[in-house]
Amino acid sequence: MQPQYHSPKSVFKKASSQSYDQVFALVSGGSDIDTGIGIPQSRQWVRNWANEIGLPCHVVGSQYRLKKEEYHNLVYNFGMPGPAVHNQMFRNLKSKPLQRFLSDIVDGDPLLISGVREHESQRRMENIDGKGIQEDDLGIWISPIVSFTDAEVAEYQDEHEIPTNPVNEKLHVSGDCLCGAFSRSREELREIKLFFPEVFRYFEWLESHTVEAARRGRFPKEYALWGHGNSGTAGYEARLDDEQTGFNLCANCEQSCERSHNLEGTSLTDA
Repeated sequence: MQPQYHSPKSVFKKASSQSYDQVFALVSGGSDIDTGIGIPQSRQWVRNWANEIGLPCHVVGSQYRLKKEEYHNLVYNFGMPGPAVHNQMFRNLKSKPLQRFLSDIVDGDPLLISGVREHESQRRMENIDGKGIQEDDLGIWISPIVSFTDAEVAEYQDEHEIPTNPVNEKLHVSGDCLCGAFSRSREELREIKLFFPEVFRYFEWLESHTVEAARRGRFPKEYALWGHGNSGTAGYEARLDDEQTGFNLCANCEQSCERSHNLEGTSLTDA
């Protein structure tokens, strides 16, 4: 059975019958939520684009996240995420900070415009039903393009001269969250290294700590590696072998990573 088509006009018509006080567009590219583990150039691109079209840009980042909820502390205490803990990562990196931001800035009920689509994975439809509208504790969520195919998205972009995030053109993802829970494989790190070497060095720094934590028994050894859901046992053993560990932490690397991710003063702490 084919899903029913819902046009942007019909979605907005449903939304107009709802009661809300302020509208926010959650922009793919890392503008809506700074997860702390995204590509900095992606966030800057959205800031620039918002400025060009004359809209205020709010970045929900570490100012709305508890220290224990930061990505580097989560992986230090529990290991790198895999598919089974994606929901926990989503809540800590995105949902909780967004809720705090909305509580802080909105006096009333917000309307949150998303870009999720049925033609993407179902896990991206967490906040919106197949009709393009849903309400939860955060507010009213709508996606005007819920029924769009990839081709329709491209056509809409061309028609309205909407630019494409250059990070997406390189990595084929927006770059707003690289937590690794649903990584295709560790080959993605090679792409990151090629286009965004400072971000890759940040992952080197993180893995130097998670590998050591796994050696000490803090969590199972397979959780030491980024994207471990697609890594083989041999990969775990090689990275945990003292003589074969290729990710070495150095002061210059750590400083570079802190500058790249605005993590100056970052330290790893126990939960």
